[in-house]
Amino acid sequence: MPMYQTRLTPIIPNKTAVLLVDVQNSEISIEHQQNTPWYYQQAIDICIPNMVHIIKVARPLSMEIMYTTVESLTRNGRDRSLDHKLSNIFIPKGSPEADIISDVAPAEDDIWLKKTSSGVFNSTNIDYILRNLGVEFLVVMGFLTDQCVDMAVRDAADKGYQVICISDACTTHTQERHENALRAFGGYCRIMTTDEFIQEIQGSNNSKNDGSSTKLAINDQQQNLSISVRSSLQPTALTMLVTTDLAGITRGRALPTETIDDYWSSGCGWVPAASAVTPQGIVADPNPWGSHGDLRLLPDRNSRVRIINGPNPTTPTFDFIHCNIIETDGKAWSGCPRELLRQEIQRYHDIFGMRVKAAFEHEFTLNGRQCMSDLPAFSLRAHRHVADFAGWLVTALQSAGVEPEMFLPEYGRSQYEITCQPTEGIAVADRAVNLREITRDIARQMNMHASFSPQPYVGAISNGVHLHLSIQDLDGRPLLYQEGRRYDLSELGEHWAAGVLHHLPALCALTAPTPVSYMRLKPHHWSAAYVCLGYRNREASLRISPTILFATSIYENIRFGKENATRAEIEEAARQANAHNFIMQLPNKYATVVGERGIQLSGGEKQRVVLARALVKQPALLLLDEATSALDNTNEKIVQEALDQACQGRTTIVIAHRLSAVQNAHRIYVLGNGRVTEQVERSRHLSHNELDDKNKYTAFAVSGSKLTERICIKAFAQYLRQEIAFFDRPENSSGTICIRLSSDALAVQQMVGSHLGIVGESVAIFGIGIVFGFWFSWKLALIVFFAIAALFLLALIQIRREARLNKRCDYVVGLASSVRGTCR
Repeated sequence: MPMYQTRLTPIIPNKTAVLLVDVQNSEISIEHQQNTPWYYQQAIDICIPNMVHIIKVARPLSMEIMYTTVESLTRNGRDRSLDHKLSNIFIPKGSPEADIISDVAPAEDDIWLKKTSSGVFNSTNIDYILRNLGVEFLVVMGFLTDQCVDMAVRDAADKGYQVICISDACTTHTQERHENALRAFGGYCRIMTTDEFIQEIQGSNNSKNDGSSTKLAINDQQQNLSISVRSSLQPTALTMLVTTDLAGITRGRALPTETIDDYWSSGCGWVPAASAVTPQGIVADPNPWGSHGDLRLLPDRNSRVRIINGPNPTTPTFDFIHCNIIETDGKAWSGCPRELLRQEIQRYHDIFGMRVKAAFEHEFTLNGRQCMSDLPAFSLRAHRHVADFAGWLVTALQSAGVEPEMFLPEYGRSQYEITCQPTEGIAVADRAVNLREITRDIARQMNMHASFSPQPYVGAISNGVHLHLSIQDLDGRPLLYQEGRRYDLSELGEHWAAGVLHHLPALCALTAPTPVSYMRLKPHHWSAAYVCLGYRNREASLRISPTILFATSIYENIRFGKENATRAEIEEAARQANAHNFIMQLPNKYATVVGERGIQLSGGEKQRVVLARALVKQPALLLLDEATSALDNTNEKIVQEALDQACQGRTTIVIAHRLSAVQNAHRIYVLGNGRVTEQVERSRHLSHNELDDKNKYTAFAVSGSKLTERICIKAFAQYLRQEIAFFDRPENSSGTICIRLSSDALAVQQMVGSHLGIVGESVAIFGIGIVFGFWFSWKLALIVFFAIAALFLLALIQIRREARLNKRCDYVVGLASSVRGTCR
């Protein structure tokens, strides 16, 4: 044994953690069983049984069991993971016929860390966890000895932990590489076999008892002291099974954590009358149940919240599990809030093909610290005054899987707000409850009080809850949003919003169930007092939040279509959308941040990025709604080529007003007044593309005036959609805009009408004249040609001078308009 190992202190079980490194990443096929038989036999016949043995001995001694994992180890050593970020053996991803091994799978109380690189200390918060658990000894075992195990041993030793590596619970490709690795990092740790390790920790535990017995014989004083130490009691760890009622209060029953396995299938007792308790703590009378009936709280394994420590080191682990309320025969109880929500979400999914994604924002008042009343609203001072609380709260929420986004000081005195990322299903409501309860508990540990009361005291700025809601189709496309419609709200969104507003007074029975809830519902308090739909209006009870489009990089914009997309998939989608070339010409290429609403991109470029976002999913059905309607001819051609390429190999539905957008469609349906008025096959459509001779002059006459009217309306609508800052620019003053609305529309009409005819006629006459001139007398024709060229050059100079003059006139008019507006 190396000399330094003789100086190591004996292993202390309750200060020891067992780390299983990358067990799930080791994969073995039949081919590898033949090529690396030592590794296969070592892993299956030796390492795994030893791991199981150590875990069984370690658990009763209060050792923490920790895993680095992506998915569970499989019976034949193969991994079902679809994304290999960590080192493993050479099996293609997505290995079939996986058989999960439950022998070394993480238990409910174990710590499960997901790595993103080979080093567990580099890519996870394991060091933070170990420090907070008071761990001094780290036992390392797993795969592979010369790779991830090696890094774990060295990094843990560098962090100051006393490391023990179990040599017969680790392995790699060959015996030679395994032994070389053990020798290489032997100076960083103690290398022990499974038997040696178990003998030492059991001996250490026994010697502790033997030492206590020896002290009993010294003298009476030491004997009494030893007896009192040995007989002192420790608090029992408790886990609470909870349900949150319609009043928003979380209630339940606690049980010893070590007995939780007895309750997973049967739950604990509950009574219907508990759902009739009001926010004032009074059982409502009358209520449907009275003293009759029995129910069960059935814990949901996936909803457990377990925060092992907080700012107060003496506070026990915060451990609770959300439950469904069921009948004694196991059927869902009709009054269970979680069951009601689950049924509604399932109805949206099964009947309407919709997914509901949501997130809550909570405002609360924090009391218990001095000098909080004079802190400015939204200020850095207000944040720094409770920065320690905010830090602990965010950490605790992250530990509970709530995914907090921001902690911010609010407008009211001692008022704060915390937001979290959106999620789906029952987890939305669970997160809202978790956020409230964890906030209260962290505040309590720091001798403060967090109140979520709508009106904490008379005259206080009220605390609200904001529910952000997105309804999507089963492919994740938003259904309430439609760019181009009024406020970007789709027709479905309008109907949905109308239904919510219609039933909103009745919903107040749930959203504002107490008098103090109604006290905050008054005008000019940003409290949703009005039953109306508002756009960016915080007084409205139902508000359309602004959509931030393209506010991040192009890469992230495309990745929104598929969150786990690789860079190769994103670039391929961009190529299919004809976007790759222009992206590579940008300063930062795919990392280019293009601003809110894609302000740095042209309309055609934005359309191509949006198309790439859709294509990165590789959808079987592609829906294109007015994909080229807002583009000029050049961009339309580029985008149309991308669309034609994207349509290959999939069903595509195109909604368009331009014939060019559907010219390659196999079947065209013409809609009028909400009905199909005509159905045209592609071949027939292309063979009947002549103009109706009888009505062509009338059509051309009407089209000019209609075009002018449409341009004015469309241009004015676009001006109204601009941000306020747009109108602060001199070139966008009211006078300039009025002139532009008139002149631009007239210019377009002339360009496609009389001017276009004059230009065409002139070109034709000039061309024919030149041909005949050269035919009869080429010398005279040359003289005339150069004379006409000179006249054309002079006309071009005149046009440019007039354009500069008009531009100066526009500037002067705009300046005068802005001065007049300022004088007002």
